[in-house]
Amino acid sequence: MGCYCKGKTFADFKFSMDIIYFPSNTKEVIDAIRRAIGRPVVFQIIASGVPCSTCGVNPVTNTALDPFCPVCSGEGYIYEYDYVTVSGHITWGYSDLPNWITGGQYFTGDCTIQVEYTEDLMSRLKNVKYVYVDGKTMRMRKIITRGVPVINRILIDLMQED
Repeated sequence: MGCYCKGKTFADFKFSMDIIYFPSNTKEVIDAIRRAIGRPVVFQIIASGVPCSTCGVNPVTNTALDPFCPVCSGEGYIYEYDYVTVSGHITWGYSDLPNWITGGQYFTGDCTIQVEYTEDLMSRLKNVKYVYVDGKTMRMRKIITRGVPVINRILIDLMQED
């Protein structure tokens, strides 16, 4: 096998810079696909919290004074939760197969979900405690916004709770 570009230099190749035009209804198409194949995803969102009256909170570390407190389960706070259900495209990964990159390997998570981008959901994601997907309890690992020409979806990488 030989090189097909033998005797040529970089200057001999011409590159085309074609502009990619996305349809004006890109968001509607993605939303329609999500409606067709999406499944319910439930976000458990911390609405409010008060310090535990049984064990209290360390003012320096903001953690429970008693990690085995039977009232707050060692969290230091008693929380009230909101639950938000959205339709999401769910992709389950292989938890035993790491991804390899030049520097080694990394774990991508057990599940990735794609949900519709809304300002309300985006602002509430920072307070999510758990995400319930297909009957499993998950924790958020990473949030990625996507979309062309404007952001129209959120990808969330999840790891299953032990």
